[in-house]
Amino acid sequence: MTAKMPSNLPTADDWTTSNAGMGRTKIDGKDPNDKDKNFIAAEYNQQNDEIIAIAKKQGIDLSELPSYGDDCLDSHDEALRYLCSRVDKAGIFDHFLFNAYTTAITEDLGAVAAYGTDSDACGVADITLAAGVATGYTQTTFHFRQRYTYSRFRLRFATGGTLPINAVTPDTIQVGVMRDATHYSWFQSECTNAVGPVWSNWNCEVNNGGATDDDDMTVGPVANTWTVFEILTSTTGATFWLDRGTASEEKISLTGQAPENGTARPYAVMTSTAGGENFRIDLMGCFDTRFA
Repeated sequence: MTAKMPSNLPTADDWTTSNAGMGRTKIDGKDPNDKDKNFIAAEYNQQNDEIIAIAKKQGIDLSELPSYGDDCLDSHDEALRYLCSRVDKAGIFDHFLFNAYTTAITEDLGAVAAYGTDSDACGVADITLAAGVATGYTQTTFHFRQRYTYSRFRLRFATGGTLPINAVTPDTIQVGVMRDATHYSWFQSECTNAVGPVWSNWNCEVNNGGATDDDDMTVGPVANTWTVFEILTSTTGATFWLDRGTASEEKISLTGQAPENGTARPYAVMTSTAGGENFRIDLMGCFDTRFA
């Protein structure tokens, strides 16, 4: 199977040997686009090499998740690097289908989750907020590294229709990875006005022992709406996505402060002064981005 990287990019169906094509020929003479016909390992590896070569030629950074409008959005590279459980990287990827769930890996804080259902999810964890207590999901063990994690959460706040309304304390939501009160990379919003109630726009922050970098998105929590949160941390900072890959995607990259080179755990909690409200979680995932 011969191949080359042309000076100009080929089209998806151009397999000719000219400068406009990939220059690929199948050993068995079958259509190179047909992956179900005698596709051998050498040919599969060659295609992967060409995908990498094209990405480099286009300037696509495969070390970061693609955003809305990117050509590689929903590509196999995105799925394999970030959305699949892998044996070469420590991680968890949990869909919460249970009646009551507490383990050493992932557990609920402040209350015991109950099984819930939603029209667009086969089943979810439904947790009721305890009064004045950070309530939600985390780990008891610090299984990850703050500088080397990808985390993803699919959450739905206040499915009864009303977010917590105490603006004095204030009520808060925090989603991300953390070790303690001064070591974290997370989304945070708080209630600023009990009438409505009004919640602040999502603030994205990296905190390393009090040394911080942060920025605000243009939206805050919305009651009874599924929201996807993603954070990719590194030795230089962190990138935050809200509803990545959709037309309403928001993205913030922070490079003014790197996360602590220490341990972390995934963290998705709400604190309500009054208690009684709820939120649901369909997915919580966290992965070490290192290969060793």
